[in-house]
This record gives sequence, C-alpha cells and structure tokens, in this order.
Amino acid sequence: MADEKEKKEGASEEEKSGGGNKTMLIIIIAVVVLVLAVVGVLVMTGALGGKKSAPQANAPASPAIPAQSVGDLIPMDTLIVNLNEPGGNRYLKITLKLEVTSSNVAEEMAEKKVPIKSDLIMYLSSLTLSETQSIDAKKKIMINVKNRINSWLSKGKVTRVFFDEFVIQ
Repeated sequence: MADEKEKKEGASEEEKSGGGNKTMLIIIIAVVVLVLAVVGVLVMTGALGGKKSAPQANAPASPAIPAQSVGDLIPMDTLIVNLNEPGGNRYLKITLKLEVTSSNVAEEMAEKKVPIKSDLIMYLSSLTLSETQSIDAKKKIMINVKNRINSWLSKGKVTRVFFDEFVIQ
C-alpha cells in the first residue's frame, strides 16, 4: 500500500509538472504568434521597410534626381536678404554652389563678383514668402539664379545651381 501511495504521489507531481510545462509551452507559442502577427502588420504597412503601397493618384510624385556626376563647383558667399513682404520681417538666407563648364568661369566670376552678387541680392529681395516655399518655387529660383549669373559671363557658363543652405525666417 505504501508503494501504491508513493506511486500516486509521484504521478500527481509528474502530472502537475507536465501540466505546467504544457501551459508554459502554450503561452510561449501564443506570444511568438502574436509577435509574428505584429511584425507582419508592420511590414505590410511599410513601417519596417517592407513593400510600400503604390503612390495614390492624387499624391504628388517626388522629384527624381538623376544620378550624374557633378563638375567643377564654385562656392558663393552666403546672401541674406529681406523678402518682399509687408512689414519686412521675413528674410532669406541662401548659400549657393555653382557647377560650371570650366575653371575659367571661376576666374571670371571672381572678377565680376560685385555686380553678380548685387544682381542676385536685387532678385532675391524681390521675392515674396510664397515665391520661396514650394519645391517648384525653389527650382524656379535655381533657374533664375543660373540665368542671371550666365548673363554676366562670357568665358563659360553655369550649368547647375545647388543650394548649400536655404533658410527662411
């Protein structure tokens, strides 16, 4: 009888520990499934770098910058101008780098630095806040700056204008 009693006690401890292990295993599996479901949702929504949904028809396409090499760059002095706004309390701080066709342009720009800088100050200070804020407005400024500088040059041309700094306060 004592042997039977010990067997029953031993069996009940094994059942309890086996039942505890089964419960723990079920909890671990449930947690793993939950984590996988959350990760799957995040990947599907693009939060973890998964496939992003195609852009909507109404959403503007981001401008693609073609991969191309950059030629000789000439840095320009930082220009700070008041924008053409009532009260005159808004200003534009802009630093440019100019891509040029040849190194001769750098010499010519150094010779004509004062009139070029003056022309750019006059142009930039004529802009309003709305003419400086959008991407299209900034592209237009780049084109106009390039054209104004090129009108002063005879030994070469500015091919592209890059903003090194563009701050509106």
